[in-house]
Amino acid sequence: MMKNMGFREGDVEVVKTKGMILGEGTYMKLWPRTIKFTSLSKPRDVFEAALKGYSYVANGDMIRITHNYHHYYIDIDIVETKPGNATCLVDIYCEVEFAPSLDSKKPEKSELRQ
Repeated sequence: MMKNMGFREGDVEVVKTKGMILGEGTYMKLWPRTIKFTSLSKPRDVFEAALKGYSYVANGDMIRITHNYHHYYIDIDIVETKPGNATCLVDIYCEVEFAPSLDSKKPEKSELRQ
């Protein structure tokens, strides 16, 4: 959570939080930023393992994955979630779809919603 909010250990900040109840996720569409992710032998398994560190995701979130103890990151953007713009990931089964990887530019909305 600290990493997602841009904090480092030892930072002293005042954070105002708001609680909300999220529906259970049924669908996520993801956009891997580089072909590093799609070239893995089992990208879905790698992504599912990374999600164990998250209790929710929202449209526009970016997940950074470390794989096989390598010190490189694979960035994945959450493009769409259902049933809402944010979704709970605790004890659910969720359909996952991957948009094509593009290293040079973010895909247009029309490309993502095919």
